[in-house]
Amino acid sequence: MNTKECHCHENASKFQFPKEIDDYIQECQTKPHPESYLINVLHKAQNHFGYLSPECLENISQKMGIPSSTICGVASFYHLFSFRPRGKYRIAVCMGTACYVKGSGMVLEKLKELLEVKEGRSEERRVGKE
Repeated sequence: MNTKECHCHENASKFQFPKEIDDYIQECQTKPHPESYLINVLHKAQNHFGYLSPECLENISQKMGIPSSTICGVASFYHLFSFRPRGKYRIAVCMGTACYVKGSGMVLEKLKELLEVKEGRSEERRVGKE
């Protein structure tokens, strides 16, 4: 089950991409199947802004001619995309069955205790855990 939230809306009028992202989107639009470049565009936007804001997603929708719901669906499917600002440092702990059996749950709890952070949150100290 996907628990990420996406709140695309019609507030993209004041939002602007840097020239290199705008140029990339325009270049993609000239190629066959421009919608196939959506993930690349999302990566470029997140690399620039640090996360994908609703205004950013709506702007991508308008520029690429792809429905907001589709863009939000793609972005929420991949765990590498974030809809809120992330901490400067990210910590990932594998919680797969094999890792969990070997103690990753205890490692996670100890990290939360030592760093005084909550799972999935960015702290004001700009230390976060994913």
